[in-house]
Amino acid sequence: MTTKYNLLYIDDQIENLNLFSEALSKKFITDTLQDPNLVTKQLDKKIYEGILVDLHMPLMSGFDLIKKIKSHITGKDTSIFILSSDETQESKMKGLHHGISDYLYKLMSIDEIMVRISNGIQSVKVVSPIKRIGNLMINTNSFQVEIEDKEVFLTLKEYKILISITLAQDFISH
Repeated sequence: MTTKYNLLYIDDQIENLNLFSEALSKKFITDTLQDPNLVTKQLDKKIYEGILVDLHMPLMSGFDLIKKIKSHITGKDTSIFILSSDETQESKMKGLHHGISDYLYKLMSIDEIMVRISNGIQSVKVVSPIKRIGNLMINTNSFQVEIEDKEVFLTLKEYKILISITLAQDFISH
């Protein structure tokens, strides 16, 4: 059985949201946002393995949106992809300098887009560490927490607090 990753797609064009989210839903659990200003609220509600961002939107540029996502506690280690009709080298390089996982073109086949997204998500999941502090284990790939090998179920807010504490501890100890 293949795991379906959570994917958030942000685009100001409702036609694009409908077209791509329908196709992507075959392989991903896909949520959409038309207003990029709502991304923080969405990231507070759900953890995504991948986020797909349109580059040119009137309310906020894709690059500004990527900065906003990366500043959020659940978005900083998430695979981010630009999906754009802008094929300029300048935009592609700017996206790569912003730390995106891949730059995708809207004219690519949906199969290629889905494979690239899956590969980008899996490559991040491979390098993400498991944190251990005493008898506490935090798996930042699956957002799983265990104490003495027993899984502990946390709300998103509780998980954020735990991650903040472990980051502070890492900072102090280094």
